[in-house]
Amino acid sequence: MFINNEGTIPLEEWEEEENGYVYYVRSRLLREIRDDLSKALEKEGLLEEGVYYHSQRGNETFPHPWRSIACFAVTGTNEGHYVHVEVFLDGVDTKWEHKAKLLFSIKTFLGFEKAQHIAAACTRLLGA
Repeated sequence: MFINNEGTIPLEEWEEEENGYVYYVRSRLLREIRDDLSKALEKEGLLEEGVYYHSQRGNETFPHPWRSIACFAVTGTNEGHYVHVEVFLDGVDTKWEHKAKLLFSIKTFLGFEKAQHIAAACTRLLGA
């Protein structure tokens, strides 16, 4: 699990040049971010029996540039509750301009309050 000095899971990789300037290297794969997030949530006791990931985007990279991240709990349409982890893009990609893109979701059958706790932890860990 990789957590940076700010206590958050990095979404992109940046490197510092000798002159002190920092430059963008790459966006991390959603799978890498999800794996780090899973380990952190498990360490906090939030991933347990009855909590599952739903993600089909593991090999996609985190979008760049982006504006903000939102993590929130919702009630499922038939049963259980979900935590949505979404990113708001910076308007460069016209397909997603001013829209949120679902990165992944976490499903729980342990109640809405549990989903809210997971969403709060995701918000903190992803630096939202």
